[in-house]
Amino acid sequence: MPRSPLRTIDARARILAFSLSLIVAVSAVGSSPVTLAALCVFPTLLILVARVPWKTILRRLSFVGAFIVLAGVFTFVVPLTARPSPARFWFLLFGSLFAVISTATVAYSTTATEAMEALQRLRIPHHVIWTGALGLRYLPLVFGEGKKVHRAAQARGWGQGVTCATGRSVTCHSLTPIGWMTASLMSRGFDRALRTGEAMEARGFGSNKVVLEPCPLKARDWVVMAGYPGVLLAVRLLLHGVAS
Repeated sequence: MPRSPLRTIDARARILAFSLSLIVAVSAVGSSPVTLAALCVFPTLLILVARVPWKTILRRLSFVGAFIVLAGVFTFVVPLTARPSPARFWFLLFGSLFAVISTATVAYSTTATEAMEALQRLRIPHHVIWTGALGLRYLPLVFGEGKKVHRAAQARGWGQGVTCATGRSVTCHSLTPIGWMTASLMSRGFDRALRTGEAMEARGFGSNKVVLEPCPLKARDWVVMAGYPGVLLAVRLLLHGVAS
């Protein structure tokens, strides 16, 4: 993770500033496209401050790109209603850009350990925190197990051409191997979950509460936490007043 000025800000301030900025952006529904585009400038500048690779941003934008294209087609090319609302499309476009860029910036500049500790200090229920932490930890492992099972099935001939007795080449794509792979993946997942639960109980998880040392927010943390969404709100109100 590259060094950036955003890393010097407390994780609690980063998370709260991000959450408040999302509230400001979502409350801008019905605003002009100019106002929505101006709000997207601020998270774009944060990309440069946090030094987030553009490949990371584009990879995340690709997930919502198809929905935005379909919304544009059904709004301007083949409208589904007699009176299509372009304002909804612009809000979907710029709102998605704002949310994806902001989320990618915060996620890239905050480690899982920092996020979990920040949520604990913000008095978030520990069941929610540990559920998210375990998901972030074990989802990549589940995908890795799935790739291993798929490679093992391919090594045994699944998905490859098979020559029949008549000399005709067919491809083995029956549902039986898919069921075997799914059952194997679920079996490994349950086994890993049981071993993880036993390891957590052996380490005393749930028997007592973890007491964190006091860590007050600094002045720069308060400035970022209140200043960033405050500037967004001021820009939104100013442009909305000019447009009206």
